[in-house]
Order: sequence, then C-alpha cells, then structure tokens
Amino acid sequence: MANFLSTNPLQDAVFINGSPAAPPAASVKECDVVFAEVDGVTLATFTGSIDAGTIADFDGYLASACATGTGRLVLDMSGVDFLNVEGIALLQDAARLLSNAGGAMAVSGGRAVSRPLRRTGLTCLIPVFDWLPKAFDAVGGHAPNRMT
Repeated sequence: MANFLSTNPLQDAVFINGSPAAPPAASVKECDVVFAEVDGVTLATFTGSIDAGTIADFDGYLASACATGTGRLVLDMSGVDFLNVEGIALLQDAARLLSNAGGAMAVSGGRAVSRPLRRTGLTCLIPVFDWLPKAFDAVGGHAPNRMT
C-alpha cells in the first residue's frame, strides 16, 4: 500500500485488469426509528448508531417524537450501538422541552446509551432504564404485555 512518502503513489496499489482497484467502501451505519403509540405514550424504537453521519436523522426523528402531542415519550434505544455527544445534547433538549410542557421522557437502552447518560449526570432529567417496562412506568404509562 502506498504511503505519503512514496514517490509513486501507485507503486503499491492493487490493480485489477490493468486499472487501480477502488478502495473498499466504508460500512455506513444508519439510525432508524419506528414509532408507536402505546396506552397514550409515544414509543420511539431506535436502532443503529447516533454519530456525526446520522445526527441529522436522529434530530429529525426526535423532533417528530416530541411533536406527537402525547406529552409522554419513551425512547427504546436498546438497538443503538453508539451515542455521541451531539446525540446526548439532543436528548437533553428534548427532555427539557417535554418537561417544560408538562410532559415526561424516559429512555430504555443498553450500555452504549445508559453509560454516557449516567456519566454526564443527565439521569435526573432523563431517567434511564435497562428494562423497557420501567421506562413506561416512569412516564405514567403501561407497557404492553409483550414487553414484560
């Protein structure tokens, strides 16, 4: 493989049929969401990574979840494998928005989500749970039987 000191950057390149081969495509992580209303609570189930490449999507999804009008929001982030600082800030803004309007938000998620929220001290504003029914309890809702 060529390095920045090479006089001929193609000397170490891989060729296919006489042409330089394209570098392997980077795997792209996505951020997806599925919305549901459960017993008057908006449930937003997120999957993927929340990073610089997906933060705009996450911001839009979170805004949509807050705008549903139920005032009670549970974020199931158990399928999220990475949460960056911008994502944490967006969660904080959403929780404040709902709280100021008399609503509530809770998060259920694995270590990729719970650890940074706990480490930043935001759990007083954003309750974090390892089990989804506990998140429903925190906003005054009841999880459907399939989640218990």
